[in-house]
Amino acid sequence: MPLEEEVKQEMAQSRFHLGPLRLLPRVLLSNAGYDNNLFGTSEPTVSDWTANVSLGLHVLLPLGSKMYLRGDVMPEYDWYAHHVESRIFGGRYRGSWLGFFNRLSADLSGGYLKTVSRLSSENETFFTYKVLDGSASVEVNLSRQLSLFGVGTGHRLRHSSEGAVGITVKQLDRDDVAARAGLRYRWTSFFYVAAEVEGTQATFVESSERDNRTTGYLLGIYYNRERFFLNINGGYRLGRPYNVSSFKAFSTGTGSYFVSYFLVQRLEVQAYGHRGVQYSQFSTNAYFLETRNGGGVSVGIGYRLRLRGYGEYGTNDYPIVTSTGGAEATKRRDRFTTVGGGLSALLFRSASITALVSRTHVSSNIRGLDRSILRFTTNLSFEGKFTR
Repeated sequence: MPLEEEVKQEMAQSRFHLGPLRLLPRVLLSNAGYDNNLFGTSEPTVSDWTANVSLGLHVLLPLGSKMYLRGDVMPEYDWYAHHVESRIFGGRYRGSWLGFFNRLSADLSGGYLKTVSRLSSENETFFTYKVLDGSASVEVNLSRQLSLFGVGTGHRLRHSSEGAVGITVKQLDRDDVAARAGLRYRWTSFFYVAAEVEGTQATFVESSERDNRTTGYLLGIYYNRERFFLNINGGYRLGRPYNVSSFKAFSTGTGSYFVSYFLVQRLEVQAYGHRGVQYSQFSTNAYFLETRNGGGVSVGIGYRLRLRGYGEYGTNDYPIVTSTGGAEATKRRDRFTTVGGGLSALLFRSASITALVSRTHVSSNIRGLDRSILRFTTNLSFEGKFTR
């Protein structure tokens, strides 16, 4: 949803006022369920029950008819039934200034995040990380259909030993900056294409051996109608070492896509996927190329219930040949297969609940890295929408 339209919708939906200040309470329950392989390891595995609970406010303050201040205050508690040492208090705190003028729109944002998350598909151990970030964006309408946009972002990512179990990830602490600019052409209000160039730079704290810069030449396509939705963003990306590092240069296609089509009113089919570079802990490889593709079917039963099934397949490919303890040196390649399903139900007013169960099997050409993961999770939302 375009940002200006999103703000107008929030203004219309806010039921609580404090003078001109609009208050939108937020209650989020996520990742609530059972995980039979909490750390994503080979046998023997560790299981546990988990939940993430967040309670706070989304606030909106109009400054006249064209400018707004917007913010989030969302304390969060991450809970584990048996791993008491992993329980932490965190949260998301963010503020933005938004301006929507006749031919120009702008956004200045900044925030702080402390949360628990899995490291990556390579190592699914939970860890605590803290992020300070800021961003600025501007879009200028050159004509009724054509606009010029630019975006700059910066992130300060730090991993914490708080809540961690037997893992050190400080080597992944880094400062990231990115900038992109491009042209957007709107054929209609529901269909546009965008061409852009993006540059990124990652500077690592503990070792400069991973420092790198990338340049991406990207194309975005967005189409949104009642029965058909399409969002594609991708292209060609070049990566190279920076600051005299040993980062291995690459040139490859990266991007993501999501397609949804309703065959009939209550039967939806989906296709989705992504391909991109992720930072690695494995041996001498600074990164791996993660590729995933998947599809699913969603069936509505009445007004309040929707059933879903899906499957995914993908690989993690490592660029540098690595010795595997006496065996012939090889490039690591992990294959991922996931099947899952579940349901979403509207409960009352704007509340909805989603329950999903999935099983992922990972096979690797490196001995001892095969593993399987069974997860059952529930999420509670007060946005009045089915989770897609």
